[in-house]
Amino acid sequence: MPDKAPSGEHYIPGDKVEAEIDELQHRMNLRAVVAIFRNIERSVDAPLYELRLRGCPKQTTPSSTPYRSDLKHSKVKLSADIVPHAPPGHYQCQQLLVVTYGGRRVSFDPGTEIVWRNWDFWIDEEPKDQPTFPVPGELIR
Repeated sequence: MPDKAPSGEHYIPGDKVEAEIDELQHRMNLRAVVAIFRNIERSVDAPLYELRLRGCPKQTTPSSTPYRSDLKHSKVKLSADIVPHAPPGHYQCQQLLVVTYGGRRVSFDPGTEIVWRNWDFWIDEEPKDQPTFPVPGELIR
């Protein structure tokens, strides 16, 4: 179950999107976990754009008892910066996978989709207003 996952937040270019999964169970050694987000409200003629949150898992001790001794336990913090050319829109997680030390890309068990399929966020256009700072003696807008 994720500790922290994107859920409707708004971001602009330069912001960092983050997600955390506090307990992964796996038998293989993991090099990375990747969550692939796609703009789900793009126009038909717009190119497909993906944003990939990525992180390196850290092995942990299991938090639940009893646990299966044949499984490894890890936690991971995924992140990605919103790049300047990312199209504005509504992004939803379309795939969650691991990259093993053997180089294989393995999707998470289908039973987990009910959780990660709900991860979403918005990318907004960069604001166009001018920066300011407080001027002594004037009211701040």
